[in-house]
Amino acid sequence: MQDAERSAEAVRDEIDVVVRTILQDDLFVEVPPELMGLDDSLRASYGLDSLGFVELRVQCENRFGVHISDDDFSPENFASIRAVTDLVRRLRPAPSPVE
Repeated sequence: MQDAERSAEAVRDEIDVVVRTILQDDLFVEVPPELMGLDDSLRASYGLDSLGFVELRVQCENRFGVHISDDDFSPENFASIRAVTDLVRRLRPAPSPVE
């Protein structure tokens, strides 16, 4: 695996861990983080309702320093942990190259 791929995977894993932590600690999902599937439905599997999705949006903005626009706050982008992780990765500023 190339360094860039390894780095992208590490970033994805870091975001994934934080999203799972938000679900457990802030949204009180009763499923342990290690049992949460990347593609499980946040609504059907974890019981998030409209208020839960708003809270997840706010927590992601605060923890990752991103702005989630109303256009990005869509069912597709908040369908699963993987979808939220991909959204955050897309919205995060690219790291500056080291000189």
